[in-house]
Amino acid sequence: MRKLLDGAEHFVVVDEGPGLSGSSFAAVGRLMRGRGVRADRITFMPGHGNGPGVEACEETRRIWAGTTVRPAVQIPDSRIADWIADLLGESLIGVEDLSAGHWRAKLFADPSQWPPIDPRTDRRKLLVRTATGAYFARFVGLGLSGERKLDRARRLEQAGFIPEVLGVVNGFLVQQWIEPAYSRPSDPMELGQYLRARLSLPAPGLAGASIDVLREMALANTAESLGEQAAGRLGRKLKGGEFLRQEIEPVAIDGACQPWKWFRNEQGRIFKADALDHDGDHDLVGPQPIVWDLVGACIELGYDRGAMENLNEIVLPGNLRPRLELFLFMEACYLAFRVGATRMAARALAGDLDERRRIESAEASYRKRLELLCFADE
Repeated sequence: MRKLLDGAEHFVVVDEGPGLSGSSFAAVGRLMRGRGVRADRITFMPGHGNGPGVEACEETRRIWAGTTVRPAVQIPDSRIADWIADLLGESLIGVEDLSAGHWRAKLFADPSQWPPIDPRTDRRKLLVRTATGAYFARFVGLGLSGERKLDRARRLEQAGFIPEVLGVVNGFLVQQWIEPAYSRPSDPMELGQYLRARLSLPAPGLAGASIDVLREMALANTAESLGEQAAGRLGRKLKGGEFLRQEIEPVAIDGACQPWKWFRNEQGRIFKADALDHDGDHDLVGPQPIVWDLVGACIELGYDRGAMENLNEIVLPGNLRPRLELFLFMEACYLAFRVGATRMAARALAGDLDERRRIESAEASYRKRLELLCFADE
């Protein structure tokens, strides 16, 4: 840090935020000011120009107000389309922005049926058309991040679970476009085969949350949403997690197995959308044992405990099948995590009543299931 601060006249702090609190920008600004860097030598370059969200403290707002802010300029759709045209070697005849939830109109004609999303975290997406076909471009990251996502996409393509991959250009993964026909897995076998394919995806170098951290998160979110009595009961159910540490290795989880993330082509083959990124989301979960996805998918798709046990047999070889306690632990942690995530998103979207209503409905569903788990017979 000392070498960095001594070697430049001006510093630019770049991040996709600020989010609800603006804490990341504020922490860096505070550190630099504490090391003697004058405020006029610092520029914040956020992903938007709205400033910190509703959870920002007064100190954060003072740091923000005293620092030059230059929001990043969004690359025009036409520029990205030119990159894609170069990759494909074809001229484009149409470009459609599917970002910020606009993709939902492709699945559901009636907005009242649209699933909940947080538009702030929905990645940039484009549908491009040429004389010979249509292609889907989605931002996956630059440098090593993009290379990892490309490798992951090719592995899932070879396994038959995502459409043909054409390549990556300036951080955008380009795939064949299949007109989506929303369809969840028809039985546990289809889901199990997909989750088994994910076992071959190497987890990135980042470590996921430990058993202790997941438990702490679950209890904190439960106390906030359901009260201390519910958290106390859940704590007794989740005690003694030490034996779970060595059950099975973490993988690059899917982390997004909701019903609207599946579709079929004309031949009835099932594909998975949004399958590349969520092990690297800016939350605490990270890479986890495949049980996180197995339990999460059963919750999202409405499968019962019997289906969960069947999936366990499909996904994991006999010598790797974890004991039931790990499934119960991950079920509680998954529900508590989703309750917390949806509550935060709802607060951030206070001005967008339609999106907030959808997210609050999802939060209520997760909260109800978490409450049932907490107060089930011990």
